[in-house]
Amino acid sequence: MDIMPKNSENMLEFNKLINWYLNDDTLTNNDQYLDDLVSKNISSYFKLLKISPKKKLIRKMVKIPNYSMKIINKKDKDYAKIFKKLSNEVKKNKHYFFDFLIHGSFSTGDYIKGWSDLDTYVIIKNNVLADHNNLKKLKKFIIKIKKYLYEIDPIQHHGFIFCPQKYLKNYKSFMLPSKVLEKSKSLINERKLILFENINNNYPINHLKSINNLLFNAYKNGFLEHHKYKNKYLLENYKDKKTMYQMKYFLSIVMTLPTYFLHSKGRPIYKKKSFEIVKKFFDSEWEIIDTATKIRFLWATKQKHPFRGNNIPLWLEEILGKNYFKRAYILSNKLIDN
Repeated sequence: MDIMPKNSENMLEFNKLINWYLNDDTLTNNDQYLDDLVSKNISSYFKLLKISPKKKLIRKMVKIPNYSMKIINKKDKDYAKIFKKLSNEVKKNKHYFFDFLIHGSFSTGDYIKGWSDLDTYVIIKNNVLADHNNLKKLKKFIIKIKKYLYEIDPIQHHGFIFCPQKYLKNYKSFMLPSKVLEKSKSLINERKLILFENINNNYPINHLKSINNLLFNAYKNGFLEHHKYKNKYLLENYKDKKTMYQMKYFLSIVMTLPTYFLHSKGRPIYKKKSFEIVKKFFDSEWEIIDTATKIRFLWATKQKHPFRGNNIPLWLEEILGKNYFKRAYILSNKLIDN
């Protein structure tokens, strides 16, 4: 069974495989044989993967400070407990990690309680990926601590995000741009992270096009064919109101459009700053971003934490309004045109 990419150029596909394997608990729980087979394939391919710096790459040194609990609002004692548990677990098992980074709003302190999910960037040591037994042990640990992600955000859409240590020698900016890494914090130790960044526009261009296509089909067909939950997709105009998990995904991809737009132009940047730069180039199309941002900011005051059930709140409907697929598609299409 050969499930590996055919060459070292396909680093993205291999990284997707690692992220799927480590976050998915179905193999571990249901099929030990297949789990063993997949882990062996991953480790075998990883040992063959040759990555070295090239002259055109940009050497970056990123200073990563320790994560401080002072980032967590004093009122959010439940969050402080979760972060302390996660931090302790990671430090006890740091032999798996080159580093374990927190980025995004939980790194910069501008998170919105109940809305902001926990963004991680876990750099796995080479020797762990090269040994399938160590890889399986790492997976068990990741499944164990994954509960903390959902204690912070019950409708979180992604698990932990992984990167092999080896990739730092030819670091594709689409994985997590150095501008984002610069604002990250480590759960393990303060460090100076050295990487050789390869700013490649192809992936963000293709990703932006895929989002545009997804939104076009949603506008045309009346449902967003992504992130199904309990066998349901998000429908246009709240035709099924028990879809808040799906709605959050929709609003999240809308808010990533500006950063992918800039990255596709060879200007990867921190998401928050991308709004300021891109907004001035658009007029009425931008309103869907402003509306999504308003919903994000109001969530902590309007919604009790933790969020229960999956009903779209009435206040969200009133702010977002109708024809949200159409409005999002108009913006994404304008971004593609530009």
